[in-house]
Amino acid sequence: MNNERKQILYVDDDQASLDMMTNWISSNEESFEVTTVNSVAAALDAVGSCSYDLFLLDDFLGRGSGVGLCREIRALGSKKPVIIYSGQVSPENFERAKAAGVNGYLIKPDDLDMLVPTIRRVLGLKPRVFADKIRPRAVQAIL
Repeated sequence: MNNERKQILYVDDDQASLDMMTNWISSNEESFEVTTVNSVAAALDAVGSCSYDLFLLDDFLGRGSGVGLCREIRALGSKKPVIIYSGQVSPENFERAKAAGVNGYLIKPDDLDMLVPTIRRVLGLKPRVFADKIRPRAVQAIL
């Protein structure tokens, strides 16, 4: 098994969310290293300067959207997984995300407990515990 830390770029325009999510992911999965940025422009700079294993994006980013950023990441040629973690919930949002090439869509804050298992799944990693395989309600996931 590859013991390298997986590099995740998390993009959200809310600093409290950036801090909370970095702590949440790090405390639940020590093999993930999270880099945070707070804008689409900073995300595109980061994408150009580092090779990330996964992109975790809020959909509402002030002067842009996570779905739009996903389109730009795909236009740059990246096939790395993209997960939207957002409070924007509607069938239209899911369809826009799917069309943009998003690999997973989780609802903020309800699906927080599914975040690390979903990251592991889209990265092709095995579930860490049995609880990663079960969920009492359905999760919106685009495959």
